[in-house]
Amino acid sequence: QTCALPISTKKDFIFHLPKYKKVKCCENLGVKCCSICQHNFEENEYYRELQQCGHKFHKKCVDEWFFKSKSYSCPLCRSNPCSFQ
Repeated sequence: QTCALPISTKKDFIFHLPKYKKVKCCENLGVKCCSICQHNFEENEYYRELQQCGHKFHKKCVDEWFFKSKSYSCPLCRSNPCSFQ
């Protein structure tokens, strides 16, 4: 799958992902752990929620996933996460 905008580098792709958020005290993210590293989301950690599928990952984990990956797809469901609308 391709992105809606031309992406020339992986850094461009990561830049266009939804902005990361910080886990707040007692926040319920709907999931307990990052499916990439299998560690729980902890207060004050950063995460990204992919717009197309809603899956959440630690910011560091998903950025590294996309940087090392040969495809631009969600690590969990393989949907195209870059929607720039």
